[in-house]
Amino acid sequence: PEALKGNGSKRGKYRGVLTNMDRQLGPIFDAIRSDPKLRDNTLVIFASDNGPEGGSGLAGNFRGGKGELYEGGVREPFIVWGPGILAKAKQGTVNQTAVLSAVDLLPSVLKLAGVKETPQGDGTDLSATYTGKNVVGRTKPLFWKRPPDRPGPGNSLPDLAVRDGNWKLLVQEDGTQPHLYDLAKDEGETNDLAKAQPQLVQRLSKTVLDWNKTLPAVKLEAETAANNKTHFELKKGDRLERNGAPFLVKRGFTVTAKFDTQNKNGVIVAQGGVAQGYTLFIDEAGKLNFLIRADREATSIVSPQPITGAHTVVAKLGADRSLILKVDDQVVAQGKAHRLIGNQPLDPLSVGQDEAGAVGDYESPYPFGGSIESVIVDLESPLD
Repeated sequence: PEALKGNGSKRGKYRGVLTNMDRQLGPIFDAIRSDPKLRDNTLVIFASDNGPEGGSGLAGNFRGGKGELYEGGVREPFIVWGPGILAKAKQGTVNQTAVLSAVDLLPSVLKLAGVKETPQGDGTDLSATYTGKNVVGRTKPLFWKRPPDRPGPGNSLPDLAVRDGNWKLLVQEDGTQPHLYDLAKDEGETNDLAKAQPQLVQRLSKTVLDWNKTLPAVKLEAETAANNKTHFELKKGDRLERNGAPFLVKRGFTVTAKFDTQNKNGVIVAQGGVAQGYTLFIDEAGKLNFLIRADREATSIVSPQPITGAHTVVAKLGADRSLILKVDDQVVAQGKAHRLIGNQPLDPLSVGQDEAGAVGDYESPYPFGGSIESVIVDLESPLD
């Protein structure tokens, strides 16, 4: 609801989400409590799928956040509630040592539901831990693989991770750059023990690399022949999904747009979202903006004066990270991006608005009120 968005910041919106969630879930819990059949036959499990997104929430003492394999990205709360199922002595208690995983949900829930035949998979039946009858969690190693299309500065974020007991190893997919932590003593992952424990690193590296070999090969859509286009001619209202949009990774590109402002503002063209992408838009002051977002960091150049009427605008990001903004062949702004776009944006390309996650500091979709004759995107050759 609009009234819960606060000041429009990420944290303001996050607070609004939590407030609205509380309002919606409260009546459900009340209904379960008041109905004996539901109360004695319902178990509610509440969990998150990842750590906090940058700018929205905090991971406390844990390192990293959403999209990373450090504890801040993969350790989340897991709440089990069932007034008619959980023993009163266990209600309100906290287990801070048991390790659980999403892969354990299916066998555990099936056991609680009385299903005798359970499918074979990576999960472990932890139903007794869910209900507080046992304090021990998962004993088998737990594995993670970071999606290759997620944003991250260069190779600084590990591709793979494995936890075996209290030991956690993070490593690149080629086996390089190992990092080892003892989570029993260092849950914030600040003391890297890889050099001090070479044999343990070798064993855990083999374990996680062997596991990775069992997974299907991942080939990004952007790496396929279908996405080798370098010239895109677009019109207002066009939308290109990720696998059909210009492949922006580690390359320069030029956007040429013909439009009439009609004294309106909004997004002329945008591709991407809060992590990676670009946007060409007219702000509330009537000034033309060209903004590049790479690994969540934004760089923008802005025309010094408002623009009105019909124009041909060229916005360019060079392979050398140079930024140029031209209006009718006249350079009106220049700058330098912090870096080139390092990963193909997850969000689509939209002409006339920014449909998904906002690339710029505006409220999505921020539609353009003027007319757009054409938008052309030309890609340079990617850097090696």
